[in-house]
Amino acid sequence: MSDTLPPLADDMLSGARAIARFTGMSEREIYSAAERGELPIRRIAGKLRARKSLLIEAFSAPQGRERVGETDH
Repeated sequence: MSDTLPPLADDMLSGARAIARFTGMSEREIYSAAERGELPIRRIAGKLRARKSLLIEAFSAPQGRERVGETDH
């Protein structure tokens, strides 16, 4: 996790639609990823919430063999 995060109000996304727009994913993918714990998304007061900075870190982090198109030969 980053040592210096932007102010919360400027960094917060509220709702699956806002998170989907920010990430380029569908709302269904956001709900599924949140349910599986694949992205730094939390349900607070009944609504999905995420920090932009943490989503950027999550998408920037290298992922072992989970990349699309890789097979185990």
